Amino acid sequence: MTKLNGSVDRFAEAMRDMLAEAVEGAVEPVRTDVNALRTEVRDMETRLNERIDTTDQNMATQFADVHKTLGQQGTQLDKMEARLDKIEARP
Repeated sequence: MTKLNGSVDRFAEAMRDMLAEAVEGAVEPVRTDVNALRTEVRDMETRLNERIDTTDQNMATQFADVHKTLGQQGTQLDKMEARLDKIEARP
């Protein structure tokens, strides 16, 4: 009986070893794929951040241009109002 139990133990150990090797063999490609995906996500995140920065810079430039134009138009309106006041003040 002891001899049979020893054989069963060796068989069980061999099965565990074989299963562990099979699982490791199956897991390694998944690890590789996950690492590749992480790299892709980081690259996409970097590109997205660069685009956001560029968009922010472009918007800031456009806002400054609009602000400048509005300031110029405000000055012109002030001058026109002053002329109108002079015309209306004439007898």
